[in-house]
Amino acid sequence: MLDSVKFIDSTLIYFSAILAVLFAASYAGLLIHACVKSLARMRMMAYAAYAGLVFSAITLAFSINLFVDGNSIALVFLLLVGYFLAPHVFLRLNPGMRADAKPDPALETSRQH
Repeated sequence: MLDSVKFIDSTLIYFSAILAVLFAASYAGLLIHACVKSLARMRMMAYAAYAGLVFSAITLAFSINLFVDGNSIALVFLLLVGYFLAPHVFLRLNPGMRADAKPDPALETSRQH
């Protein structure tokens, strides 16, 4: 028979992992869309999704006992910082996607011909 504590732990692992994936996808999608369309409210929703990602990732790390040594703690926080910066770096590398981007005159002249 399953021990109730182990069942609760496995359920917590399952749901926190699913929430981490959903919040991560929501954060990236909302932030990119907010920057492309220049919507401040959607950017706040993206940061709220990131807060949910941080909460679910830390919950997942605690439930699978990753917070036992310094290397695991550093890895979890490095991954969270990297995921926070990834959409910003993507938008910086693709400046034409931003709402406030100026059109490139070289591309405009090539499209006219």
